[in-house]
Amino acid sequence: MTPIGRTKPSRPTKSLVLLLLVSAAAIWSLLPSLLSAQERVQVQGIVVSDGEGIPEARVVLDGVGVRFTDEQGGFDFGLVSSGRYQLSVVAL
Repeated sequence: MTPIGRTKPSRPTKSLVLLLLVSAAAIWSLLPSLLSAQERVQVQGIVVSDGEGIPEARVVLDGVGVRFTDEQGGFDFGLVSSGRYQLSVVAL
């Protein structure tokens, strides 16, 4: 018997424990994508020679891809994972 004014501590139900475990697992599984989203950087630039943009230059970012510059010499690889890359350019 519980004294008046005091409540008996409740025990977590199996469904509450299961819900907490599933929630923790969902957060844990999303954690890498949330962290990697913060570790991405924009890679873009302009290829120039003698102060003029070079159109149709081939720009290679190793491990990411190839882009060709626009009319003003601009290129954009979008967001890439932060790290070390080799960038090379070939213009004819």
